[in-house]
Amino acid sequence: MTDPLRQDPFAPRTVGAALDDAIGVYRRHFKALALAAVCTVFPVALIIGLAQDVYYRGYFEVIFSDLSMTAGAPDPGIGIFIAYAVIMAASGLLLFVRAYFDASVLAAAPGLITGARPRFTEILKGGLKRWGWYLLAQLLVSILTSAAAFASFFVLGVGGLVASVFVTFTGVVTVVEQTDPVSALSRSFALVRGSFWRVAGYLVLMFGLSTAFQGAIASPAALGQLVPALGASDPLTALLDVPVWWRVVEGLSFGAASALTAPFTALALFHLYIDLRARKEGMDLVVRARELARAA
Repeated sequence: MTDPLRQDPFAPRTVGAALDDAIGVYRRHFKALALAAVCTVFPVALIIGLAQDVYYRGYFEVIFSDLSMTAGAPDPGIGIFIAYAVIMAASGLLLFVRAYFDASVLAAAPGLITGARPRFTEILKGGLKRWGWYLLAQLLVSILTSAAAFASFFVLGVGGLVASVFVTFTGVVTVVEQTDPVSALSRSFALVRGSFWRVAGYLVLMFGLSTAFQGAIASPAALGQLVPALGASDPLTALLDVPVWWRVVEGLSFGAASALTAPFTALALFHLYIDLRARKEGMDLVVRARELARAA
């Protein structure tokens, strides 16, 4: 059975086919994409995972144990505060790192679907040119969606959800079409107009799959601790009192889950972007392929 992605990468497709094609591209270029993610997203996600472990376990220790009431015992609040500060700082850094990684994958995507086989270093190098513009685009998107959510506060922030769908492709357009964030924002509105529910449904499926992938990667570490704890005489103590090496394992699983799922979301958005262009603009297979390859 032939792969329709290889035959006609710029043809209109169903929502399911677009997601399948994104997964297919990731599988064919797994080594390069995974190495790029490990070099960028993984280190920061690992720090967040380790800090979260300290924070949440310390938080539950304060609530459910009498540690803070024991004379001479160290104050767990200090460790919780430090862990929280690390989480906040690393989360801010992750926004910049993830923007760079997404820009790198989007810049490489036109070549990936037309047969190019770049090394992971080439993928990362390709993202440098549009990284700053992509960051500005994401900032503009954040401001717009936050304003829409605030304006629709009395209807549960529905305006923010609607705006987030319309601005979905702002970052993609900024990188792939090499345009400024304001023009990319307008372009995103034009692409989504008339296909709102299709895009919204696609986003739900995309984030659902991404969450499932993350859970599949991280769940062995969680189950490895949860199952023995349930059989212990004091399950809470068994969950909270774990060796340092196991906490490192949990941090590694969180970092791996975050890094290995990162390429999928960028590729999935790119494939829906291609689909909408094919439907709305009649994207010619040869001309548009050359156009996108030059822009990469």
